[in-house]
Amino acid sequence: MKSKSFLITILFCSFTGVVFSQRICKDSLIQDIRQLSDILETSHPDPYIKGGGKIAFHERLHKLMIFIPDSGMTKSRFQKLLLPFVASVGDGHTRIHVSYERNDKQPGGIPLLFKIIGHSLYVAGVTDPKNEYLIGSLLLSVENISFQDIYRRVISLRGVDNEYGGLTLLEGKDYLWYKEQLQDLIPEWRNNDRIIVKLKLPSGEEKEISLSTILQMNNPLITTRTDINLPSTEKCEFNYVFLENNPKIAILKVDGMSGFRENFELVGLENEYQLNGAKYFYKRFNEKEPPDNKTEIIQGIPSVTEMLKSLVIEMKKSGTEVLIIDLRENGGGNSTLGQFLVYYLYGKDALIKNLSDKSGYEIRKFSKLYFEENQNEKLNKINEKSEVNLLTDDYLFETLDDKEVNKDSLDIMNEMDEFYKKIPTFYEEYKSNAYSKYYRPPKIIVLCSPQTYSSGFTMMKMLNEMGAKLIGTPSSQAGNNAGWILNYKLNNTGLNGWVACKYYTSFSEKIINGVYMPDYIFTYDKLSKYNFDPNAEIKYALELFGK
Repeated sequence: MKSKSFLITILFCSFTGVVFSQRICKDSLIQDIRQLSDILETSHPDPYIKGGGKIAFHERLHKLMIFIPDSGMTKSRFQKLLLPFVASVGDGHTRIHVSYERNDKQPGGIPLLFKIIGHSLYVAGVTDPKNEYLIGSLLLSVENISFQDIYRRVISLRGVDNEYGGLTLLEGKDYLWYKEQLQDLIPEWRNNDRIIVKLKLPSGEEKEISLSTILQMNNPLITTRTDINLPSTEKCEFNYVFLENNPKIAILKVDGMSGFRENFELVGLENEYQLNGAKYFYKRFNEKEPPDNKTEIIQGIPSVTEMLKSLVIEMKKSGTEVLIIDLRENGGGNSTLGQFLVYYLYGKDALIKNLSDKSGYEIRKFSKLYFEENQNEKLNKINEKSEVNLLTDDYLFETLDDKEVNKDSLDIMNEMDEFYKKIPTFYEEYKSNAYSKYYRPPKIIVLCSPQTYSSGFTMMKMLNEMGAKLIGTPSSQAGNNAGWILNYKLNNTGLNGWVACKYYTSFSEKIINGVYMPDYIFTYDKLSKYNFDPNAEIKYALELFGK
């Protein structure tokens, strides 16, 4: 699955146009609602299936328009009004971006950092040393609203793929952490200076506590200390390290799949999202402003080809026995990164075989917006390989295209050769075949979490299919769902967001009710055993395979 980067769009989508406090006339808001509806209906592969059908979709649309008062409303109020309408489409790739007020020094929400374990949230960090005893506690309720009700509320504001999707919106610094988001989630919360939280302590005792929300974040959060030395991803999304200077155990950490040179060689810098994304990753890596020249920007972004080559060379030299691939924070990007890793670990032939084996397929929905954003794709070129003469609003079904179904490994190899030509940094290595299957440790372990999403999910699934063991909490990505984002912007308000334009189908038996099941599921008992260490999954992996 190839998907576009969440990170790039989050960082660089701009709410242009009218200011948030200015009242906008009713007619302008109605026009934006109809434009949004048209984008969803023409660009999304099926915006009706999760929300009760086409009639239900249009009933929500009409109610939305009726709700707009004759006096209009502010942009701030309008953007939040759109949330349930977009969320009803029912996938995590389709959303409207809402600009919340976020003060990192004074967040104003619950002063506890929650993380996911199983189907629950536990306290992973606190702001006050006197609350350190709460680490490891499970969340039961907030302001007497049960955790189950809070979960139902948050998925009405943001579409999700499966049961783990809503948990990702409640953990970390999101809906529970910031005041304005928490107010939207729990309007019953009146005394914003304090908040009542009910927890189940590690001892099993249930305790209701009142916490002050008035704090100044001048110090780092208090968490359980870890003795696992993870590679730093501060300057770059991917990095590796040998555990505690032990060359027999390597950790490759991939926190995203957008900030690498090869991604921008492939997609180019033809629109504002791509250009702004490239500038961000250049500045992040080089710690200086990017140049004006686009080629120089791309060349200044770190290469995953070079990094992975260095990794396998060092592992072979050291005789590394265990490689842990940490995808717990990998929210997606460009899935070719995963293909590069398979090339180095398993070889070109294994990569081609994996890509040619039909363990699933994709359905592409063509639209005006699709071709506007993917200018390198032309319908006449697509029709040269299609059995049906496709139009702008058609679907491309791989399973109905005989030329697709009957492909063998040689066809795939030729296609991939043409594809990788667009990525010169990797193509030079790919053609030489010099480091194909250069070194693969006997044991490869992949760590996952609900945050392992989109192309992060694709990379996780591919490595698992190649034989790597999968450990962690399941991904919030459904194996059978819409994906691959297009960016849109509403004309009058300037509000923008994403819409999925493909539907992915997987035949994996490991997918149960939309959840891709790890080989070893990480549980609260295991987390407690390792004293709520932030890297407890790594300790568990080493316990299973590190010896």
